[in-house]
Amino acid sequence: MAHLDVYKYSKAVEKMVCRGRDRYYLYFGCTPFLGGMSRGFTCGCNFKCCMCLSPFRDFLEGESRFLLNSMYDEISKTRGFYSPEEVVDILVNNENEKKIDEIAMFDGVKPKRSKLRYIDVGYAEISLGREHLLGLCKAAAKTDYIFVIETNGFMIGYESDYAAALAEYKDNILVRVGVKAASEEMYQKVIGVKNAGDYVFKAIQNLIDAGIQPNVAMMCDPRIYSAQEKALMEKKIRDAGYTGKIAEEKIFNYYTAYRRFVESGYDPYELSTNNKLTITGKRVQGSYMLERIAGDEFLLPEAGLKHDLLTQHFREMLNNFNPEKANNLDAVIEYNIDGKDGGSWCFNVKDGACILNRGMAQEEPNISFNMDLDTAYETMISKTRDRTDAFFAGDVKIKGDANLPFQIHEIFHAKAV
Repeated sequence: MAHLDVYKYSKAVEKMVCRGRDRYYLYFGCTPFLGGMSRGFTCGCNFKCCMCLSPFRDFLEGESRFLLNSMYDEISKTRGFYSPEEVVDILVNNENEKKIDEIAMFDGVKPKRSKLRYIDVGYAEISLGREHLLGLCKAAAKTDYIFVIETNGFMIGYESDYAAALAEYKDNILVRVGVKAASEEMYQKVIGVKNAGDYVFKAIQNLIDAGIQPNVAMMCDPRIYSAQEKALMEKKIRDAGYTGKIAEEKIFNYYTAYRRFVESGYDPYELSTNNKLTITGKRVQGSYMLERIAGDEFLLPEAGLKHDLLTQHFREMLNNFNPEKANNLDAVIEYNIDGKDGGSWCFNVKDGACILNRGMAQEEPNISFNMDLDTAYETMISKTRDRTDAFFAGDVKIKGDANLPFQIHEIFHAKAV
């Protein structure tokens, strides 16, 4: 894992996800956390935690491989930049209407409504984009809802006046600081950043000094964290002046977390048995839950090969692009491939030129093709399945301009669907 300078990376991510006071959101729904609350789902984080559950974390950096197929339609309707006031209005309206979006369900379990009046923004680091967060706090303070701020704390510790700015809204916010490590070794090994120092613990101190009593949680799963690391985290939390109960967190058996652990170079489930038993996993279809199977390899070579061939296919499409056929075409063409080795690819065609990007389009595409990895492989690579048959079977979902597939065929010299 590459170790990032956390402050420099914080500013780089902030530049991607924020435009002045506005921030990029994918959709709005609700979660079962804290008994169920209305949430805005955004993206972007300055930490690269191996245990991260968020399928949206690196969305604007081109990663959409963790998105479920059921998400694409909803996200295509709502993704974009929103002001703090717009976000709070949507969250409050969703709560008042008791709206529960299909894709916001927690692995198929319909969350109950909370008796507490909470709204929040999640699946990203909300302290990035200070003006947006303060705007959220101010807008929420005009409602009868408590705004929940879940943060890794770095920016609030690094910028000494951040906590004081939040304190203006202390009666209308609930701040929860998640501690992920204490030693520099664990920051680099599990969090993927360097030069984080003790800023997370400084954030706890800054909040308390500003008159905000935070909730504090620490990740201390014994499969990853030693007793010494856990003790050091607790000591630093107490030294920061926190006297409340420290919530202890363990790794969720989520595919997103599992995959990120594997890609970091080690397997938490193997480590838990001192490498005596290989317990591997795959994603349960249509959810983020992880099905663990003893004795099997986690990464299936066939699936990995399909992903590589698919990537090569899109690059070949770009190489085959015919500008003469695209002179009058101004379009964004998006392919969303569901599954653990899937992802998204986006062609931007304008003025006879074409650019290929990884990830979903930031704005509404003119056309999007949504399918799983096997369907993509069969219709695009092996050509063992007719694309029209796959469409009528419901395995390829097309949204947008119905005439574009014919133009796509011409400009790329390929049956691209």
